[in-house]
Amino acid sequence: MSAEIRVDRITSRTGINTLSFTGDGFSFLTNVGFGTTSPRSRVDVEGDVRVSGVITATSFKGDGSTLTGVAATSNISTNAIVNSGFSTFSGGVSVTSGGVNASGVSTFFQVSFGSTINVRIGDTNTGCSLTSGTHNNFLGASAGRNTTTGNFNNFFGLNAGFCNTTGSNNNFFGHTAGGCNTTGSNNNFFGRFAGENNTTGSCNNFLGFYAGFANTTGCYNNFFGFRAGRNNTTGSNNNFLGNAAGCSNTTGSDNNFLGGSAGRYNTTGSFNNFFGCRAGFNNTTGGCNNFLGQCAGFCNTTGCHNNFIGQCAGCCNTTGCHNFFGGYNAGRCNTTGCFNNFFGRCAGRCNTTGNYNNFFGSQAGRYNTTGNYNNFFGVNAGFANTTGSDNNFLGGSAGRYNTTGSFNNFFGCRAGFNNTTGCYNNFFGRYAGCCNTTGCFNNFFGRCAGRCNTTGNYNNFFGSQAGRCNTTGCYNNFFGVNAGFANTTGSDNNFLGGSAGRYNTTGGFNNFFGCRAGFNNTTGGCNNFFGCLAGFCNTTGSHNNFLGLYAGRSNTTGNNNNFFGRYAGRCNTTGCHNNFLGNCAGFANTTGCHNNFFGLYAGRCNTTGKYNNFFGRYAGLANTTGGYNNFFGNAAGRCNTTGFYNNFFGLEAGHCNISGSHNNFFGRDAGLKNTSGCHNNFFGKFAGCSNTTGCHNFFGGYFAGCANTTGCFNNFFGRGAGRANTTGGANNFFGFYAGRYNTTGGYNNFFNHSAGQSNTTGCYNNFFGFFAGICNTTGCHNNFLGLRAGCSNTTGSNNIAIGRNAGTTGLTPSGLINLTTGSNCIIMGNNDHTCAVIKIAFTVTSDIRDKHVFGCVQHGKDFLKNINPIKYSFKDRETNEITDETVRYGFSAQEVMELEGDNPVITNHMTEEKLGLTNDYLLPVLVNAIKELDAENTLLKTRLEALEAHVGIATNT
Repeated sequence: MSAEIRVDRITSRTGINTLSFTGDGFSFLTNVGFGTTSPRSRVDVEGDVRVSGVITATSFKGDGSTLTGVAATSNISTNAIVNSGFSTFSGGVSVTSGGVNASGVSTFFQVSFGSTINVRIGDTNTGCSLTSGTHNNFLGASAGRNTTTGNFNNFFGLNAGFCNTTGSNNNFFGHTAGGCNTTGSNNNFFGRFAGENNTTGSCNNFLGFYAGFANTTGCYNNFFGFRAGRNNTTGSNNNFLGNAAGCSNTTGSDNNFLGGSAGRYNTTGSFNNFFGCRAGFNNTTGGCNNFLGQCAGFCNTTGCHNNFIGQCAGCCNTTGCHNFFGGYNAGRCNTTGCFNNFFGRCAGRCNTTGNYNNFFGSQAGRYNTTGNYNNFFGVNAGFANTTGSDNNFLGGSAGRYNTTGSFNNFFGCRAGFNNTTGCYNNFFGRYAGCCNTTGCFNNFFGRCAGRCNTTGNYNNFFGSQAGRCNTTGCYNNFFGVNAGFANTTGSDNNFLGGSAGRYNTTGGFNNFFGCRAGFNNTTGGCNNFFGCLAGFCNTTGSHNNFLGLYAGRSNTTGNNNNFFGRYAGRCNTTGCHNNFLGNCAGFANTTGCHNNFFGLYAGRCNTTGKYNNFFGRYAGLANTTGGYNNFFGNAAGRCNTTGFYNNFFGLEAGHCNISGSHNNFFGRDAGLKNTSGCHNNFFGKFAGCSNTTGCHNFFGGYFAGCANTTGCFNNFFGRGAGRANTTGGANNFFGFYAGRYNTTGGYNNFFNHSAGQSNTTGCYNNFFGFFAGICNTTGCHNNFLGLRAGCSNTTGSNNIAIGRNAGTTGLTPSGLINLTTGSNCIIMGNNDHTCAVIKIAFTVTSDIRDKHVFGCVQHGKDFLKNINPIKYSFKDRETNEITDETVRYGFSAQEVMELEGDNPVITNHMTEEKLGLTNDYLLPVLVNAIKELDAENTLLKTRLEALEAHVGIATNT
């Protein structure tokens, strides 16, 4: 039934409208009978009719022969009254244009037509105050007594609408109905004392004895039933339907009470909806409640924002707020508990003060008393829970026996069925965690997941029958159908995938991820298997990590292995301490130990080789028994089979090495073609890339030793250092392009940028410095030290040039001479040097056995007397600017050269730009001069002695 009843018309049993209420009053649409059930005309009265007032009609039918007190010739004035035997007049009657008046009788009747269409039936007080009011119908003594200008009112009953003055569009039916109404409009009061005290309240509908009795100014109310809304005064927008419904309501508004005694004691509570016998019976000031069902919210007094649906739902609730109880006895015992939602027969029946609970299903959370923050969904879900809090149970009998366990989530039929005090569990699926009692911090997802778990803690089982047999095992994570199915006490395991760790029993600290990963593992521990069939055959092997399809599939008892990639370590059985990463990495390894293979096919063919490290696609692909190798890079050491103690780093580094050992190749294609060469170290892109059998080489730098094939004992450091060397050995080239074009030259030492760059077959050279000996090709036994020292030398050998630009002219500063093909020269310094200091003199070898003598020196004092010693300082020959202020003594090389003639010895003319003197070569000339002077002196002495003897002068010897 709607909470609001609005009467527009009364309809007969045959469906024909009989009485219609409109804004203009009311009208009879069929025959109306008084004292008869079969009226024969519009108005059919079986009995007397007493009218006090004027009856006005267009015509009266009948001859009036039965009228008393009226002369036959004087009872009609203007219109005729026709009496058909159903109207009786007593007393004087006069007919005027305004109606029919009867006076002197106790019953009054007046019908007015024209602009004021009113009907008044009763006594003289009935509608007696009407002035301009129209379309009113007053029936009963004093009905509408004080109405003056009110329009369209229908008052039926003793004193009905007695005080109404200007109120319009009212319908009052019953003794004193709307008796106190003054200006209230649009009201409908039906029943004795219905709305009796209403004064200005409007738009009310009261139906029943005492319905809305005390209402004064309350508006928009609908009260239907004995004493419905009896005490309502100013409350508005209320709908009370039923015996004593909202009986005590005074100022409460916006309430809807439907049912016997529904909201019986509500006073000021507003926005309530009570539907059912005694629903919200004791509610006083509680607001915003919705109670539906017999005794629903019966004891509620001040509780607000509650929704109780079902017989006795929330029956005992008093001050609890924000609850929603739906179902027979749902939340029946709740008193002050708040924010609860109980749906289903006896759902949360025993809850008293528990808050923030949601119970959905027959007997869900039935025995919960003070438990908070629980969510139980399903028949018997959380049935036995008492004080357990923060639980979520979804499914038939989920968490059935949980009592004080808290922070659990059980989803599925009988999920967590036997849990009592276990906390922080999450069980999802039929029978998930069914046997768990006190186990805590478990997460079981899937049919029968963790079904046998009792006290095991911190487990996560996801998938049908995952961890089914687990009892006390802890810290396990099983994900997938039958994952960890047989596990009992094994702990700290993680199994992900269908049948992953299927037969594991007591093995602990395992991680199996993938379909049937670790399928046969029983007691093996600390394993990590990732991928379909990864570690499939492993039984007791421990501390293994297998990642990838079939990774470590055949491993049984091998320990401490790490296989990552499709088929990685596929054939490994008992091999230990291996690390294989990449598709087919270490595929054929069986018993090889301590290997590390990383990359596609890295170490694929290795069987028993050990202590190998292969990193990169195809790295160490062909290795079988070779050990102690380190190959890093795509195809690094790809062809190595039995070679050992090799280190290859870079793309295709050591690619062709087969049996070569003790090699270190770093860089793309470093040692690319090395086959059996040993003890080599190649660092840099293409370093030693052509080396085949060369041994004991050290190449560092881009293209360093690139062309070397069989050359041995070479050390090349720097980009392009020794790049063209093929068979040259025992060379040391350090620097960019140092020894760049050396091919077969050996025993050379070139240090610095481009030092010895052009050397091809020159041997035993030592070039130190930027561009030192850069142009040397076949020159041997040269030692050039300094920036550009000997940089012009090509084939000269056994030269020594020390200093910046030493042995090279035309540079700044210029060298003293320009070495090209000259040999056996020692050159120190350049033209800018101004001082040479040594504590002792140089010792020059002068063994006659080492000399081929051509004769004696011809020059003497005559030669020297033409040489003029000069005092000078060095200058710039172009600008004549003195470059060194130091004053020196010396000779002019040009002057000496002129004296020497065509075959100069003292003068050095190796370069026309820089003439020099060999001062030591002046010593023999000085000796000859002294001898010549001594001979002359001896001759003079002899002559002097003879002269003295001749003159008698004694000579003092």
